Amino acid sequence: MNNDFNEELNIIINEHSKGKHLIKLDVLTEQLKKRSCIIYGAGSIGQSVYSFFSKRDVQFTAFCDEFKSGIDTTTGAIFISPDKLLNDFNDATLILAISNPITRERIQSQLMQNGFHGIIYKPDDLLFPCNAANFLKDAGDIIDHIEQYSLLWDILTDDLSREILLSRIRHILLWEPIPLSHRCQHENQYFESDIINLSDNEVFVDGGFFIGDTTAAFINRVNGKYKHIYGFEPDAGNIANCKISQNPNISIIPKGLWSENNTLRFTGANSMSSKLDIQGDSFVPVTSIDSYFLNNPNRPTFIKLDVEGAEKEVLIGAKKIISECKPMLAVCVYHKPEDLYVLPEILLSLNSKYRYYLRHYNDLHDETVLYAVM
Repeated sequence: MNNDFNEELNIIINEHSKGKHLIKLDVLTEQLKKRSCIIYGAGSIGQSVYSFFSKRDVQFTAFCDEFKSGIDTTTGAIFISPDKLLNDFNDATLILAISNPITRERIQSQLMQNGFHGIIYKPDDLLFPCNAANFLKDAGDIIDHIEQYSLLWDILTDDLSREILLSRIRHILLWEPIPLSHRCQHENQYFESDIINLSDNEVFVDGGFFIGDTTAAFINRVNGKYKHIYGFEPDAGNIANCKISQNPNISIIPKGLWSENNTLRFTGANSMSSKLDIQGDSFVPVTSIDSYFLNNPNRPTFIKLDVEGAEKEVLIGAKKIISECKPMLAVCVYHKPEDLYVLPEILLSLNSKYRYYLRHYNDLHDETVLYAVM
């Protein structure tokens, strides 16, 4: 790897200008038009596939989903079961719109064992352009901010972090998978042992508590020894489904995190992608880390943020805590294209002494975490 970011980026931009990824997409599109085409999985990735290729005149017969039936209200496509897929569409073209590689491999294996004879496409075949198209408006979103990406490159501590940055850019511009060598073990997300050093006295802030899965992983990492856990979760349904055994040292706060105390619109109830949204169908209270801990004797020592695109506002609202307490940070930097350079800029302005690491946990562009430690 070249240590000059501009040279590395120019190589990627030159490849992008040749358009080989577009030619591959044209060939793939024509293949999809040749027979019945079914999308396995009607979640966000399945919807992305449907939207992207429908605009390229690919006709989809149905969504295949283990848990849904009837008609998809977004697309108008019907749902079929895996059994109906095997019985009635055994020679169809099947797109596995499943992001989790373990789940994806399990489904493919089961289908093949049960006699499916059609063509199966996986993410490294065609989901990358769908995700890139939805994530990025155009190449200029990266190219126009080269100096800011260069800033992140300069502050990253190790070569793996810089390789991950380049791999993400190649993924977005050239639709390439994140190399396996640049992906870390998913179970280590937020808790990389060579970066995050945990003690028995941590005050852990779980921003984006969901149903407590990250908090459960934290408790396991510290063998149940910690000072206090604060989980912020605006979705009452997620809190109701929490599997954490609560005790006096665990506080679950039914609020979202933001830059100030307020009430904001919210969308996606009972979903892994619940988020603050001006088009949301409900209202939730939000608070800032600084205001919540203003008179709290416990001072955060470790903050994890996975708040569906609100990370910028949350960091702004944690200015005092980050500046004065210097907690360890694990911040998701994949919800918006600009997160990769905007969020590090904010952290640099709050604390110039942090060391920064980038780690990635998927073959798509999501699940990238920026670690900041002293």
